[in-house]
Amino acid sequence: MDRMHSWLVAFSVLLGCASAAYAQTQARQDAGSPEGEIHGSVFAKVGDRTIRVASFPVRRVEGGGSADLDSTRTDALGRYYFEHVRTGNYEILASRDGWKQSDLRVNHKLGRSTTHAQPLVVKPNDDAKLAIVGDITLKVGDSAHQKDWELPFRFESDAGYLQTIEVRVGTDPKQPEYYTEVNTNGEFAAAGLSPGPLTVDGRLVQIRDTDTRQKEKEVKPLSDWIRLRFDNIKHVSQGNTVLHGTLLLPSGVGTPGK
Repeated sequence: MDRMHSWLVAFSVLLGCASAAYAQTQARQDAGSPEGEIHGSVFAKVGDRTIRVASFPVRRVEGGGSADLDSTRTDALGRYYFEHVRTGNYEILASRDGWKQSDLRVNHKLGRSTTHAQPLVVKPNDDAKLAIVGDITLKVGDSAHQKDWELPFRFESDAGYLQTIEVRVGTDPKQPEYYTEVNTNGEFAAAGLSPGPLTVDGRLVQIRDTDTRQKEKEVKPLSDWIRLRFDNIKHVSQGNTVLHGTLLLPSGVGTPGK
């Protein structure tokens, strides 16, 4: 009995030491692997035109893995953010239908609060589909009395919301093929479009990010869909992919930027 008691005491002591050692090791690891952030940006290149692309999906994958650890979308300046990132190697991927995937490897180092990644550049797929860049001039009023909406297109409103222009593109107005948002310069990019006469509609929307980093957002339309007038839309082809157009919003819609 005494021998059994001694064995149990010794086992308890060993177990306690092992637990303490594990806790100390874990504490050292936690202290040495603080959570940080990865910041980057995405550009779209169509022909000779390169723009910051808004509302473009970006994913973070553990280096050598395939499962997504996190996903987000770019803001109106083409920027993305990943928070609560632990020390390690990651793959950052920007991909969407109609575009070739662009990716890079990022090493978030020990003790670094923010890692700034190299820009990602997405290009249209190599197929017979169309890709375009739109350059919008926004006006407010009616056909007789118009005034320019000052840049930037996206700004803080009094209620803490952001306002921007949502765009839909396609050959069939009833079944648009592509939805996106303009950047702060009023530019947008769309790819994977069916060849043929394109229609482009825009509307003013009010956006509030529900988690501050573009992962989830509430979108409230402030205007109906309005057909954009493009000078050269009838001549869009693989060799003529930049559209210059105007969106005329009714007076009293939204709050013009300053």
